[in-house]
Amino acid sequence: MAALDDSEDFVRQKIEEGWSHSKLSTILKELNQVSKGFSVRSVQRFCTEKNIHKTSRLAAQEVDKVVSDAVAKVRSGYDVWGLLHGIHPPPILKNAPLEGP
Repeated sequence: MAALDDSEDFVRQKIEEGWSHSKLSTILKELNQVSKGFSVRSVQRFCTEKNIHKTSRLAAQEVDKVVSDAVAKVRSGYDVWGLLHGIHPPPILKNAPLEGP
């Protein structure tokens, strides 16, 4: 996979734009004028090792933290709004844990 190491930024950009591993493999073979080192399977392994994905740049733990923070922020805003308007959230919402099981 040494051949792909020099192309990491290009690979990351194209995968995040939605390119398939197959399309990327074909283009890399053409750009480098070689057939070895740029197979679809090599591109897939490289992307896995470098944490390159189409859908998200955040790890699962980071997503959990962002969601938890957002829920806490909305909940606190709802509590403040409710206090200002004499309305209180149901106890199940007010005391619900922020973490999952």
